[in-house]
Amino acid sequence: MPSDHKFVYNTHKFFKLEEINLNTLSLLENFHIREEITVIKGKIIFPENHYFHLIANLRKARFKISLDFTLEYFIENINAFINNRKISVNLLYSCILNEQGLQHLVYENHREPETSTFNEVEIYREDFMANNHSSQINFSNGFLHALNTYRVENELDDIFLLNQNNHLTGSFYGNVFLIKGQELLTPRLDDGARDTAARQKFLLLAKKWPEFDAVSEKTLPPFEITKADECFIFTPFYKLISLSKFRKTDFDNHYIQAIKKKLLELVQ
Repeated sequence: MPSDHKFVYNTHKFFKLEEINLNTLSLLENFHIREEITVIKGKIIFPENHYFHLIANLRKARFKISLDFTLEYFIENINAFINNRKISVNLLYSCILNEQGLQHLVYENHREPETSTFNEVEIYREDFMANNHSSQINFSNGFLHALNTYRVENELDDIFLLNQNNHLTGSFYGNVFLIKGQELLTPRLDDGARDTAARQKFLLLAKKWPEFDAVSEKTLPPFEITKADECFIFTPFYKLISLSKFRKTDFDNHYIQAIKKKLLELVQ
């Protein structure tokens, strides 16, 4: 996207990126909670789901929420960024807590992978993901930078993440889903899985699809990955990325292709 189309929303003011001063940039260094938003051809995907998910996370983190922060205000801020353009873009909506109170920024996310298939994925074992109350809230997190650096330096498409009990929590890019027979499996929130609005919506939809006899949130040791027929990553931006292999295990993509088609029809 051209630079003159990139704006940051900050308490009722817009700034072109080249006009942002150090004080504005330093906002993102404050304690903040993010919500991932997908826009397709100028349309916000499931705005109500994302608004109520963000409000729930703000309450969990004991943020003071103004009565003015309504669904309409939330949508208005995103539409102000879109500015009537029929664009498709992934956005981050940040609620930032500092001495001035709660401030709002909307900015573009550039970390979503362009590919629809991962070939090189490995387990990250240098540290563990927390599996507590705060792990389900999308806080600003410098640990993500360390994870991405590890992924890039080791020439990996993605990395599987574990909790301190050596159970699967997800991946760097999103939630992990396994297909075994006609059962769809994903790690439990209590094991450290990220609780995104996209994950919530996907699970609700999957339980209605005839392709699956069961949709289960379970404690999954990492060896369960090699026992699956199919494996995919579901990002917070409603993108499904299939895995072609993991170590010596090759995966099918029969059900994954059907799921991708359903998702495409849903968001268009």
